[in-house]
Formats: sequence, structure tokens, C-alpha cells
Amino acid sequence: MSKFSGYDVSKANLARTIQKRIGRPNTKDFIHYVKSNLLPNCPVTVQDVRNAEVIWGPDLGSLKGNTVRRKSPVVTVPTSNIPLGIMQKYRHVTLSTDVMKVNGIPFLMTISKHIKFGSAGRLVDMKNATILNHFKVIFGVYAMRGFKVTIILADNQFEPMRGEIADLGAIVNVVSRDEHVPEIERYNRTIKDRVRSQYNVLPFEYMPPVLICELVYACVFWRNMFALNGGISPTQSPAEIILNGKLDFNAHCKVEFGEYVQTHEEHDNSMATRTVGAIATRPTGNSQGGYYFVRLDTGRRIIRRDWTTLPMPDVVVDQVHRLARRAKSNKTLAFTNIHNEDLDVLYANVTSFDDIDLDDEPEGVETPGVDVETPGVDDDDVDAPGVDDATPGVDNETQGVDDDNRTYGNMNLRKQSRKDYDVFDDEDHEITLLQFNDGELQEDKFNRLDAEYTFLTESLEWKIGLEEKEQANESIESRERSIKNIAAYLFVTEQMNWKAGLKLFEEKGEDAIMSELHQIHDIEGFDPKHWYELTPEQRARALKYLMYLKEKRDGRIKG
Repeated sequence: MSKFSGYDVSKANLARTIQKRIGRPNTKDFIHYVKSNLLPNCPVTVQDVRNAEVIWGPDLGSLKGNTVRRKSPVVTVPTSNIPLGIMQKYRHVTLSTDVMKVNGIPFLMTISKHIKFGSAGRLVDMKNATILNHFKVIFGVYAMRGFKVTIILADNQFEPMRGEIADLGAIVNVVSRDEHVPEIERYNRTIKDRVRSQYNVLPFEYMPPVLICELVYACVFWRNMFALNGGISPTQSPAEIILNGKLDFNAHCKVEFGEYVQTHEEHDNSMATRTVGAIATRPTGNSQGGYYFVRLDTGRRIIRRDWTTLPMPDVVVDQVHRLARRAKSNKTLAFTNIHNEDLDVLYANVTSFDDIDLDDEPEGVETPGVDVETPGVDDDDVDAPGVDDATPGVDNETQGVDDDNRTYGNMNLRKQSRKDYDVFDDEDHEITLLQFNDGELQEDKFNRLDAEYTFLTESLEWKIGLEEKEQANESIESRERSIKNIAAYLFVTEQMNWKAGLKLFEEKGEDAIMSELHQIHDIEGFDPKHWYELTPEQRARALKYLMYLKEKRDGRIKG
């Protein structure tokens, strides 16, 4: 729109308005009407109609009602042969692997020496079984073209999986605590830089997890699609060697990541819409030219072959932000390792593959304890089956990590500090304590509350101003009083009304309330009505909206 004067924009807006008034013909027919003077006294010109097409794209109503699906092309899959010399020398593959988190979403990153084929697979959780399923997919991809993964270079978080990976035919070489696997760190740095470069030019302030995942996959995809300096072939890309995938401009360079499109959907003669609004992400890699998209109405990933590209309106940006708020996405882009340590700090001295002069690079990087001839490094997109790209939940703990706060096969609760609390007065803060039946003391209630009290104060180190538990020979009356004190403590520290919460939590409390209200707005939880629209009976039955605040055990404030 900045390329047009205010006068031209106003005339283009008038042309689009007239197009809607006369039944939303397509642009070609509308130009014919104006050019042939079939609409006498029409105040717009053909150029105004064309300007409207440039500024706002095709009319959305016309797209949704008039779009027809094109016939699918005949599928021809080109075959790329691997030179005999490559298979003889590089058939046995050494794989470097690590876990990298992007905005808290963990990805299993792998890179093969010499071949320089990289992958990224989203982990729905950090269980050993989930990681092993990803390894099975990756091993299968290499095996499909005759390669065999025989060695995996990793840090000690993969030590508990040594036996299961051995069943797949590979040896795990774990580096010591102060050592690193240089290839995977360099590869992670490369993908991190590319993701950040693309993220910073998008019109969205923050994105839902499904778009973050697709952005990582897109960067890995394009990294693998070109032959790399220092690779095993000057003409064949890593994707061509491992996936038999050849790059074609007409099939794989149709649309940019983050563009707004209307995808063409299957339809019949009903009144159902024929297009759906979506955000373009990356090519599927097939020869037909399919692309992955994220639907704006559901936030789900879809695959389509035909679409119409449109300019990005503000309403689409707002909808992406709405999907991000529903998924409680971060507003900044953060890269961390499995221990949630910032990779920008850890990789400060690590050179990206994009910045390497491979003419000066040594033939290989020796890893302690491994006697192999295998250099190289790079990337690709292996999307493991069963991974739901729209699911935001991520487990930040790892099974089997040999660290101070972990044990093999299980996750220990980390000790969390908590602020000092006083038991609020019931009358001043409108808090109702847990109720117990008068009369006979019920031992199971005391035992349950006492166990929770001990866990919170001793295991999680929650500090409060209550007296310590009375001795075993205390009287029944004192134990009844102790029950009420513990009950009051457990209730008060879990939730309180918003006034008391704002006094205690301050800005964190305000953020929690705003987040809750945003969520209610996004899901259209209420239908607002003015009080004078209600009948006296409706006013009498109306309920107050109660807002409470509580601090979770991990320190988060929840409304």
C-alpha cells in the first residue's frame, strides 16, 4: 500500500466495494465489465480494479465461492543413484546427537559425519521410549538408501539408552562431563541462527508452538537440499543422497514461510466454503509440489497442493497471536539445551556451518574413545510419526540423566523455594477454611494433612510461620487445633481472592489475571450484556464472577 498515493488507495477501495455490490465477480470478469462499459457511469477505471488486486489480493468471497480444484498431475518420482565410491567409503555412518529446546519445545537433533545430513524431530516428552522411537525412524531413513548407523556420539543424557540403541545395531559413545560433541553443537548453532533470522522478519510478535516447530523443520529442510562445501559430493545434496529428494524450483519454491494464503479445499455443490485461510510453512519435498500449511481457524497442520497467496491483513496477524495466547507461547525466541541453559551463551565460541571456510577446516574432529574415519556435519527434517504439531505441552525433564538432581529412569522433584506466608484472617480476606466434622477425631484426615504438610515444608522447603508438629503424646484437643492450622495453611497457600493475591504477588498477580481474562475472551466464554438489557428476574439470578490467584509448586502464579 505504501507504493500508492492516498488518492489511488481510495479509488482502489471504491473499486473493491463496487465489486462486492455487484455480486463478487472474479477480477477478470470485473475488468471486462468496466472496460466494456457494461456498468454505465461506473466511477472507477480498469487501473483502479488492478490496484485493488495488488493491494488486497483477490476478493476473499470470490475465492471461497468460485475456486475449483485443479486436476492432479501425473506423479513421476526421479531416482538419484549413489556413486559406488561413496557407498564403499561412507556406508557406515557416525551420528552425532543432542537435544535442543526452542521456546521450551525439545527437538532431537542429529547430524551425520561426511554425509552432513541433519535432522530435527520434535519430542512430545523426554521419556526414553519416545527418543528411541525417533532413533528408529532416523535409522530407517539411512537404511532405506543402504547406509547403516553404527556409532552415536552423544553426551551423558543418552547413557541410559545404551542397551536399547545397541539393539538397533549402534554403539553409543558418551563424552565425559567437561567434553562436548563439536559437530552437533555446530549444527545446532547453524539451525539456531537460521531460525532466528527467519523469525525476526515475520509480522508476528509471537507464534504458537506449531509454527515454531514448522520454522525449525523449514530451516533443516533447506539446509539439506543443497550440496555443501566439504561434503562427500560436490553435486549431490545430503537430502538427495539419503532421501532421494531432488530440488526443483517449480515444485519447491512457490511460497515463502509465513505468507498468508487461501488453500483450495475439496468441495461439492453445497454452500460449504471452497478455501481456508492458512499460513504457509515449507515444502513437503514430494515431486507434485505440495506444501505444509497451518490453518488459522484450528491451528492444525495440513498439506495442500493448490492455494492462492494474499497480502497479510491485520486480522490474520491477530488470529496468529490468538492461537499463540491459547497455547501460552513465549513472546521471545529462546534456545536452550536439555538443562535449560541458554545456547547463545554456551555456543558463544562455536562457529556456525554457514560461517566456516571449509578449505581451512581439518579433515575430521577426533572424539575421545572412538577410532573411526568420519568428519562432516549438517541437517534435515525427519518428522517422527505420532507427533502432534499442535500440542503445546512439553515435558522439560529428562529420564536417565546422570546429574545431581536426577536418577536413572525416574525424575526427582527439584526443591523449590517458596515465599513466607502468614495465615490470612478468614473474615478480612473472605477465605473459608477446610471444614471437618465436629466430635470424633478422624485419624486418616490428620495423617493425610500431616503428610502434605511435611512434604511441603521439608521436601520442597516451603517456609511458613506455623508451629512445628506436636509430639506424639499430645492431647486430642491440641491435635484438633493442629489439623485446623494445617488445613488453613494448605488452603491459603494454594489460592486466595484477587485482592489479597495482588497485594502478595504484585505484578505477577496482574499478569496472571490478564492471562486468564485473555483466555476467557479467546474461547468466547461469556456473552457480554449491559445490565439494563436484563429482566429483574435475570438480575436476581445473576452470579458474581470470582477471580482467585494461587502459586503453583513450581513458582508460577495462576489465575
